[in-house]
Amino acid sequence: MSFVAGVDFYQEPDFLTGLEILQIRDQVLDMKDDWKIIIPSDHLFGPSRDLILQLGDAGLGFYNLGDATYLLRCNKQTEADINVDVRERLFRDFEWLHKKILRKLESITGVETRLLGLTAPGFHISTVPIKIKPSEFHEDFSIWKFRPEVDLQSIYSILLLIEEPTEGAWLEYMDGDKKRLKQWEYGTFHMFRGSMRHRIASYYTKLGEHRITLQCHYFHDKVDNVNWVYF
Repeated sequence: MSFVAGVDFYQEPDFLTGLEILQIRDQVLDMKDDWKIIIPSDHLFGPSRDLILQLGDAGLGFYNLGDATYLLRCNKQTEADINVDVRERLFRDFEWLHKKILRKLESITGVETRLLGLTAPGFHISTVPIKIKPSEFHEDFSIWKFRPEVDLQSIYSILLLIEEPTEGAWLEYMDGDKKRLKQWEYGTFHMFRGSMRHRIASYYTKLGEHRITLQCHYFHDKVDNVNWVYF
C-alpha cells in the first residue's frame, strides 16, 4: 500500500518485532512512577471524576506517560506545564524507537522527518478492570495551540500497540454518518488522518491487564518541507 495524503488509514505490519514490543512494555512499566492520571476535567473520559481519582490512587485508571499536547493548558510553545525530566528520559530511553518512527515516516511520505522537541512521543496506558465509557469524538488538532500556522489537514496520528487486554484494542471512528471500528494489531505501524473524527473504543480490562499504546502525531511544514513529530 502506497501512502496518499488525505487517506483515512495507512498501516504496515511487522514494524516492531515481538522482542521490541516486550522491551518497550518493560520500559513503560519501569516508569510507572511517572505515569500521569487522566481525569475527566482534562479529557472527557470515564463515569465520574471521583471514581477515576480513586482508581488512579489505587493504581487502576487511565494514564499518560509523557505530556500530550491535548492536555497542556498553556497556549503557546512553552515548558511551563511539561515534565521536562520525563520528556528527556523518553527521548533518551526510546531514542531507538523514535529514530525507527522517523525513518518509517520518511520512507512512506518522501519528506524529511524530525522530532519537534516540544513533547516526546509518549504512551497511553489503561489498567481499569471495568467497562469504560469512551471519550467524545474528536480530531487531533491540539498542536494548533502551539503552532497556529499548521495546516490541520496535514496532521496524521501514529499508534503502536504495545499491550492489549483480552478483548483487544480498538479505535472507533466516523465514516460519513456511520460509526466504524478499527482494531489495532501488534507489530503494525498504524497511521490515521488527524482530521478524522475518532475516539478510543469502549473495552474491558481485567484486573492485572494493561492496555498500552505508543502515540504521536506529525504535521507537514510546507515552508521547510519537513514533517514534525510530537505527542
